[in-house]
Amino acid sequence: MPEKKGPQARARSSRRKFRIVVASDGSPQSRAAVAAAVAFPWPGNAEASAVVASGGPRGRWSPDVAGGVRAALLGVATETDRVLRRRWPEAVAVVVDAVPAEAILRTARGARVIVVGSHGYSRLERWTLGSVSRAIVRRATSSVLVVKGEPIAFREIVVGYDGSNHARKAIDLLAACSATPKGRVTVCTFVETVDPQPPALLPRGLRSAFLAEAKKFNQARLAKARRALERAVRPLAAAGWRVRLDVRVGVAARDLPALPEKLGADLLVIGAQGAGWTRLLLGSVVETVLDRGSVSTLIVR
Repeated sequence: MPEKKGPQARARSSRRKFRIVVASDGSPQSRAAVAAAVAFPWPGNAEASAVVASGGPRGRWSPDVAGGVRAALLGVATETDRVLRRRWPEAVAVVVDAVPAEAILRTARGARVIVVGSHGYSRLERWTLGSVSRAIVRRATSSVLVVKGEPIAFREIVVGYDGSNHARKAIDLLAACSATPKGRVTVCTFVETVDPQPPALLPRGLRSAFLAEAKKFNQARLAKARRALERAVRPLAAAGWRVRLDVRVGVAARDLPALPEKLGADLLVIGAQGAGWTRLLLGSVVETVLDRGSVSTLIVR
């Protein structure tokens, strides 16, 4: 039987910080990630820090080169501090002596969200976040915000919803965030329907019946999906977000990556099954979004 929490335990839980760790390497893409972390409508109890990876052992370099590299890394950390402190005055960026993925994951233990840039290219050797962002998404136990393009206001948000517990977690996390005055969330689900074209070998006398039953079946599936969305978005509406429902005929893995751009959205939010090198959530949807999507993506665990 689960242990009941007393008033003090509940108070401690409510005060628990929503910890965010931002990966920085000095590249334009990581600067965009830092700026996005500052602009994102996190919960009111959010706090942020940053990590700058050294790239691993520097024994192969001369003292002069190693000193120059260290100074450059500290410069990246100082610049990252300056930006984060616009929102979080106590934010600190640390330099960790490890390759980027290991440094980020180590620093982010216990964090709620990791923020990384996509396809970053730094002037320093091996400090890119291109392939690192994918490694973080696969291995992290926390949610990951992969920032693409320039920083934006995150006013138009699309949530991919498939009815799973992971999709509900994505909605719950967004509902916990601070709804922006002009912010709107479109919650979308894709429904695979029956092809209304009757089989060629079907007797002509049965074709009209086939078409009628296929239409009825498809209408029922679409109506069921809409009812599920209406229930799912209640936490968002209660949190003050403007919400739009979007039920579409299609296949999520094929159609979801391009949807945010079509709708003029700034962010796509999807749920993930967990960490590991096995297939990511929503089947292969997360991998497809990372490959083909053009907007920033929040992958929720």
